[in-house]
This record gives sequence, C-alpha cells and structure tokens, in this order.
Amino acid sequence: MNERIKEVYFRLFKDKVSCTKDNLKEIFGVTQKTIENTFKNNNEITYDKKLKRYRFSTLLPSYIPYEIFYDFFSDSINNKFIKSDLSILSQSFKDDNAVLMVKTNLLSEFSKKIIQFKTAISENCVVKIQYKKNGFNSEEKYIKPNTIISNGFTYYLYATYHEKNIKDIGKLRSFDLNRVENIEIEEFVDNETFEKEQYGNAFGPYKKDKYILLEFDRMSTDFFKNANIFNNSTYEIVDIDENTLTAKMFYNNLQIEVVKIIQQWMPHIKVSEKDPQKQEVYEVIKSNYSQLIQLKNCKDIV
Repeated sequence: MNERIKEVYFRLFKDKVSCTKDNLKEIFGVTQKTIENTFKNNNEITYDKKLKRYRFSTLLPSYIPYEIFYDFFSDSINNKFIKSDLSILSQSFKDDNAVLMVKTNLLSEFSKKIIQFKTAISENCVVKIQYKKNGFNSEEKYIKPNTIISNGFTYYLYATYHEKNIKDIGKLRSFDLNRVENIEIEEFVDNETFEKEQYGNAFGPYKKDKYILLEFDRMSTDFFKNANIFNNSTYEIVDIDENTLTAKMFYNNLQIEVVKIIQQWMPHIKVSEKDPQKQEVYEVIKSNYSQLIQLKNCKDIV
C-alpha cells in the first residue's frame, strides 16, 4: 500500500470531510485524475456522489492506522504507565510522518466489532444488527450508533433506533457489545451527525444534573485512587481534606448503582449529610439488610 492511500485511510477515520476530490488534490499536489486513479483498484474506498467525498465501502477495512487503533482502544488500558508508553509510541509514528498500518484480519472478533461501530459512527451509517436479548433469543435492530463507552472491562454502544424499527423509533438505548452479532450496512446519511459526546454505564448516558454526593474515608479513597476509579466519568471530585474525599457520583438508577456501592463499602463510603437523597438510599439499604437477616433466620430454622 502506497503512502498516499495510507494517508487517506487515516483521514477517513480522523477527518473524513477532507476526503473530497478537490481537497485531496490540494493535499497531495496532484491532478483530480490522479486522485481518481489512486483508488481505481481499491475495493475499500469508494467515491459517494451523495456525500460528495470518498468513504469506506466496508465497516471493517483490511487495514487501520496504528494511531487510530490506539485511539479506539486506549480507554481499555487500566495501567496508566502502559497507557502512557503506548501513547508515546503512537506519537513517535506521527513525528516520523509514517502511517503504520495494522491488519484487521489479525485482530480478535471483538476488536473488529468495535472498529465496525467506530467506522459507522464516523460515517453516519445506519446499521442492521442481531442482538441477543438476555443472552438467548436474537432480535433484529436498525440503529444509528452514537457513542462507544468502556469502563475498562466492558464495552457499551449507545445508539438511537432508526425509523425502520417496528417500535421505539428515535429512542436512545445502550447495547452490550458482547451481545451484538452480524453488523451490516443499511444506508449512509448525509444530513445528520451520529456521533455524540456521552458518558455513562450499562443503564445509559449520565445526565450531569443527576448525581449523589458521597464521602470517602482514607481507606476507600486510597483504593479508588490506586485503581484509577476516580478517573472514570462516573465520579467528579468536589473536595478533599486530610481524612475525607467528597465526590459527585453520576448514576442512572439510584436504588441499584448507588445502593450497591454503599453496601459494598460501608462504613467506608457514605452519603453526604448535604445530599437530600441520603434518607432514601439508607432506607433501601436497611430494607435489604432486614431481608437478608430474615433469609438467614429461615435457613437456620430449616
């Protein structure tokens, strides 16, 4: 693969609007005919008359630039030192004006899936997928992919239901990428931007006005810091002193997400006295504890 085509692969992932015939002609200092001939025998890059630019004809090109690959998967690297080293490596390729390519057929099926969705998001591509409901029966879905998020272990796709769905048209929902199968191109859209900046979890994107104020003691603070958990978009540190760290915890379901973290860490994490939701959270925990005791007593009697 020549350097000109490598550069276009990079731009299609990073700066697709620059991939018009006129722009590429200026970038490479060649004629339009030369640009057209460059992709004459390339089955993965096609000129789209509706979009008036070049685009990928597939969601999984045979090659992906290393720098793009790093951008796609860097959120999965929990070790901050390794992440920093790989970032330096990525920067060195950029400084050398070299576009190092990774063969996608050597990657895992899961990585291929992420690249397909990242490409669909960038290209404003409606896709048809098979989604395993509860891990068993598969359902056909038509979606506009918007965002991929990762907590370092699991990947989720936030997507909007396309009008070809029978129900829930326009509804935003989250998909566990482990359950997604058979990603197919349905159509490319030229009057809409699919990509959205969102943060959240399996329940969906966070709303910045939906949070609870938590207080961490020294033990829980040290653990969360060492595990880089505070770097997750779930938390926003508000205040810290010698003994206590106070942070906002963004959530979608108070009685599941917040109660879970308090129960796991009590008494080392508690709801701040300033938070009006404190009583509600503690009532749920008290009820859970009572049910647990009752269950234990029943087993003891048996």
